[in-house]
Amino acid sequence: MPEELSRLLFGMFPYVLCTTLAAIILWSENIRTYYLQLILYSIFASIAQTTTYYIEIESLRIIIELIVCFLLALAIFRAPVKWIAKIYVTSCILGYLWGALIVIVAILLFKNSPANLDIPIIWITIGFPMYILLVYVVYLIKQRKIMGLKLIYGIQKSFANYYLIYIAILVQMLIFYSLAMQITLKNNHTDYIKTAVIFLGIFIPFILSIYLILKFIQNNARGIRISTQDAVSENIMELVNSVRGQRHDFLNHLQILSFLVQQQEWSTLNEYLRKLLKEVSEYNDILKLDNPIIAALINSKISQANRRGINIKPDISASFSDFAAHSMDIVRILGNLIDNAIEAVVLNEDKELSLEIFEKGSALICSVSNKYYGSLQLLNKIFEPEFSTKADSHTGIGLYVSRQLAKKLNGTLEYHFNPLDNIITFTLTIPGSKHYR
Repeated sequence: MPEELSRLLFGMFPYVLCTTLAAIILWSENIRTYYLQLILYSIFASIAQTTTYYIEIESLRIIIELIVCFLLALAIFRAPVKWIAKIYVTSCILGYLWGALIVIVAILLFKNSPANLDIPIIWITIGFPMYILLVYVVYLIKQRKIMGLKLIYGIQKSFANYYLIYIAILVQMLIFYSLAMQITLKNNHTDYIKTAVIFLGIFIPFILSIYLILKFIQNNARGIRISTQDAVSENIMELVNSVRGQRHDFLNHLQILSFLVQQQEWSTLNEYLRKLLKEVSEYNDILKLDNPIIAALINSKISQANRRGINIKPDISASFSDFAAHSMDIVRILGNLIDNAIEAVVLNEDKELSLEIFEKGSALICSVSNKYYGSLQLLNKIFEPEFSTKADSHTGIGLYVSRQLAKKLNGTLEYHFNPLDNIITFTLTIPGSKHYR
């Protein structure tokens, strides 16, 4: 059998198929949806990798291989770029890690360099079993049947927030793989134990560095979760206080109306009723929103602002039906933006802020605007971790966490300051459901 065909059938095709399959399983995607694309991609990507194998410059070969295979994935899977990126990066990490392990197993088993062995021998005795084992291990991880892997379970859905870190892991893997190939493929391996020790000396620190990176992701996610839970608890208490306040206001209104009727102050009574009906109408417009969670938040924030002499001007024309699954995250972000605006205007003469929520195409746009007379230099730091302009830095969830939550929804959180009228506007943009994958 020609060497190229042997490398394709026994090496590249099972490599691409198993690593991509493992990546799809790891990210909890439905295999049945992609089985045809998976087979087509495995065929064309394995042909591409077989072709590039004869490029002598290792770094150039790897770069060309990565680019070509990623473009093939884009063309064949026809899915959002972020989805393809997370599957592709994961498959590369798994592939380079497992490939290096296969090389060292071959050295220990045959006491010879894999370069001196027939490709069918390596793949039939080592390659196939190892990559089948990879798929099985990933399946067990998905089913959470392997003890001690809570770290992986906790970050399976975090690619959108930490894709740069995953790419950094991939770069580390490429460096590790290149070093492994230099050690294992170009030595005569008369002392194969020494070769294995050198290999493990590179492998163990590399795995440790990946562990530390993933631990950072986990701790960061835990911090965000704790912060948002505190913010939600605070919003619930505000809602309870709002209901209590409205009950008290209702009794006051009844007493005033009763007094005006007894005194027969008809013109005053008419004016008071007109203002009262206008206020009730504004609340009713909010309560008519098709998302009771967001309606409750806005209602409680308006009541909170009114108690501090601040007027919130709501202009809400959006439907939240397409964003119901993300209500809690939207509440966390929006609640933080309104809280910050209230704190910013409480000392101003013009105690007003505006809240606008509308749809633009399939996207949901939420903007909060208020007067800002603070330092312009501080605006460059507002999205930094741990930054706060409040005396109690533990109040709220912070703009950094709010932006992380927006990224989790594939959205953005940005601000714009207009120096002509000193208006600062924070805008949350969340794409429609068709952008989620």
